[in-house]
Amino acid sequence: MLLFALLTPLALAGDDAHVQLQAGPVLQADQFNLGASARFVRKKDSYIGLEGRASPEGQWTGRAGAGVDLLGNSALDLKVGLFVGGTGSGQTGHAETVYGTELAAGMSLGRLYGQYRLLAGLGEGQLAELHTENELTLGIRVKDEVRLYGQFLTLNPGLDHTETAMALGLQFRI
Repeated sequence: MLLFALLTPLALAGDDAHVQLQAGPVLQADQFNLGASARFVRKKDSYIGLEGRASPEGQWTGRAGAGVDLLGNSALDLKVGLFVGGTGSGQTGHAETVYGTELAAGMSLGRLYGQYRLLAGLGEGQLAELHTENELTLGIRVKDEVRLYGQFLTLNPGLDHTETAMALGLQFRI
């Protein structure tokens, strides 16, 4: 939590910043979810953000995080960050909280970009494992402010009930 508090001012400092908004369907073998996120990003790629997924049945998962790109504003990215998140059910009203880390490596090449991101829930038990994900994103910049992306996700890697999902969405930069 202390590192999260230290990273947040880094993400807010400076006036060369933009907001990234993205949304799209997340398709799993047995369910449909809607995923969405919002990130405030500085020119040197430090960030704070919110992201989440929800199903029509009322199941949800979400995270608030902050981090920094160790390589700064370049075509290569190496991001590290922390998040606090939760999961729950709108039907039962039950919710639980978890903390975790984020590590991402990416590259931009002209209008194309790609990123591998590992989210790791910290602690023991199923809740931390539910917040552990592998995510591969490939996308194309349609215009300077609009990107189309596809994702392949491995949810709960290492568990007996590992799930995979695919997502397609749009990202807007404001």
